[in-house]
Amino acid sequence: RDQRLFLHHAWAPGATFSTAERWAELVAVLVLIGTLVFRFFVMRDLRLPANIVADADDRARRLAVSVLVLFVLATLWRLSAESGLLPSAPGARVAAMITVVRGTGWGRGWLFGGVGAVVAAAGLFVARRSVRGWIVAAIGVIAICFGEGLTGHAGVLRQRGSFALAIDLAHMLGAGGWLGGLSALLFCGFPATYT
Repeated sequence: RDQRLFLHHAWAPGATFSTAERWAELVAVLVLIGTLVFRFFVMRDLRLPANIVADADDRARRLAVSVLVLFVLATLWRLSAESGLLPSAPGARVAAMITVVRGTGWGRGWLFGGVGAVVAAAGLFVARRSVRGWIVAAIGVIAICFGEGLTGHAGVLRQRGSFALAIDLAHMLGAGGWLGGLSALLFCGFPATYT
């Protein structure tokens, strides 16, 4: 019931939940996925000098960090907006946000994505020195995508909810691999070959 309330009010006229915020969050996730696809699949087959590959890798990591920061800001904004929609939430915004995270299914889904963001950040930090960091970041990004599904329409379904979440996850990973991968190629791959 709490998720249906959020979904209903999130698109209502005058709601504090902003379409621009949601777009920023989704674009950030798609580009984040794309940097991973670029790093694991495109760069794997590059037959270029090592310095160019290293430059492209560094550019991909920096782009991933940038869009992860955008995602964190946008998802915190989303949590803040959603906490204002809970009628029984306390008056203070931070207290209301904590109530949403602790007391609603939507909040638990948001927390799952938030933990994914922390894991992805740790992985990207380690990725400066080791490819293992990219693997950790990929695990975090999958958790972010799963959290996005839990806070959306797929998370509300009572029957076949697991199937809907799996489809939502596959859809997000596919879209990110395609659109985000093209973005990473444009912003990381091509510039590295011209420096």
